[in-house]
Amino acid sequence: MCFASCAAAAIAAAWSCYAVLTVHDGDTLQVRAGGKKVTIRCAGYDAPELAQAYGGEAKAELVELVRGGVDFDPGSVDRYGRVIAYVRTSTGEDVALHMVRDGAAWWYRQFARGRVDLKEAEGKARADRRGLWARPGAVAPWEYRKHGARRGKVYR
Repeated sequence: MCFASCAAAAIAAAWSCYAVLTVHDGDTLQVRAGGKKVTIRCAGYDAPELAQAYGGEAKAELVELVRGGVDFDPGSVDRYGRVIAYVRTSTGEDVALHMVRDGAAWWYRQFARGRVDLKEAEGKARADRRGLWARPGAVAPWEYRKHGARRGKVYR
């Protein structure tokens, strides 16, 4: 597993990575980059937690999306030692935009205010009732973590 020191080394420059080792959930993956294992928290969006409604579907969508590998521009390192990065597929597709547009995630407005494209994509996905928006009562992951996860509640 890659800890903060390894992750900090990854921030030096953009990495091309053709080996996705694991996908933890709809917004976190581990890659082999520069001979190191790096855990990436995809920037710009927040996918449902695995215990939430649509959590498994969001993970499955990310697995398919990154199957051919990814490129990423390292940003900061979070408190868990994950590199926060905007991720692109090996074909150049913006992972955040894809996940939000397909209704597999929320635009993470708290941390990606400037991404108007994500705001618009979420609005369209909601209006079209795509993905998680097809079900009534979708709970944002940050609300789930704040309220439900600590109390053992599972929003379905």
